[in-house]
Amino acid sequence: MPRKAKFDRPSVLSKALELFSRQGYTATSMKDLELALDMRPGSIYAAFGSKESLFNEVLSFYASQAIEELRALVNGSESPLAGVRAYLIRLADLAHAEPAAKVCLLVRSKLELSGSQPALGKAAEAYLANLEDYFCEVYSMAMLAGQLPASADPRLMAQRLQVAIMGLRVFLQRDADPLRIRQLAGQMGKEVTCAL
Repeated sequence: MPRKAKFDRPSVLSKALELFSRQGYTATSMKDLELALDMRPGSIYAAFGSKESLFNEVLSFYASQAIEELRALVNGSESPLAGVRAYLIRLADLAHAEPAAKVCLLVRSKLELSGSQPALGKAAEAYLANLEDYFCEVYSMAMLAGQLPASADPRLMAQRLQVAIMGLRVFLQRDADPLRIRQLAGQMGKEVTCAL
């Protein structure tokens, strides 16, 4: 009978996410993981198989969290488009967060790993595509709700939203006034909810 893991997997994934967001995949050593996760190397390998497998699971965990956060905002808002605007404001509020929390791990991983670790770069790309698909779904819901004209292109709007989010995440790295960032996010929210 296999032994049950003696750790809380979501908690471990959260710690690994924070570490990889701060240092990136390449700069994170197994020793760094041991310290951050409070696990011995054998336990890490037994639980995740390899650093690469752990990272891939962290990417999945991160993407799932992002979709669930957006889904909660969309479902809790008066309309799908109000949910999109609320999501951008939520991202802007990361101006007060630790630097690692401001980074989009998927974009960082795509840029960092596409050449050196193609499988991980492709995984990051796949998760970005999943997010785009969900954004497209949100815009389709907005069309069905009559918030957008039938001529709107949900895919193009989803891609525009993803570009806006990536730009906002990069801008968060600057030492900019948090109020200004919130104003920018509000303006972006108006722009990305107009039909294309």
